[in-house]
Amino acid sequence: MTIDPTLKNFMENLWDAKGLEVPSLGEIISVRTKLGLDLQATIMDSEGELSIWDGTELFEMFPQLFS
Repeated sequence: MTIDPTLKNFMENLWDAKGLEVPSLGEIISVRTKLGLDLQATIMDSEGELSIWDGTELFEMFPQLFS
């Protein structure tokens, strides 16, 4: 199985992204591994609401997040 190097780099950066502000979503407060190659980020918005996002979803929405 070949992994897209851009996605691989995104996931490596996401792993250490606690505290990063994601535009229109909020601040990453934790990141955990999932089964397979994906990660999962918990994000808190400005109102204190939590949402959970797969790393692949974040990559699709914000591919330049770590550029």
